[in-house]
Amino acid sequence: MELIVKQINTISPIITFSFSIKTVCQSLFFQKNALYKASDSATSIVNKGKWEALLFLPLEEQKTIVEKVNALKSLCDRLEQEVQQSQEHSELLMQSCLWEVFEGKSKTVEV
Repeated sequence: MELIVKQINTISPIITFSFSIKTVCQSLFFQKNALYKASDSATSIVNKGKWEALLFLPLEEQKTIVEKVNALKSLCDRLEQEVQQSQEHSELLMQSCLWEVFEGKSKTVEV
């Protein structure tokens, strides 16, 4: 069964983050709930009240979620940099070890 929007009877202005709407609509949780709340007719219908209840969190909650996601993205960026740096240091260490094995002397590598 799939949910089909056949008509829109009203459009109300809202203040929300487009990121929030897109993320919510793509979630399996949202899609399952939309189907659950749809009418049991031949064409699944979700009325305005049910639609708004499904889709929109309070603005403050949206802001909190966006802040948390941004903080997590920032953490991921920092961790990526640390991993990259660790790989570079590992390669330098390997080169130094190989140099010592094959050349018979130590080579100092600045990091």
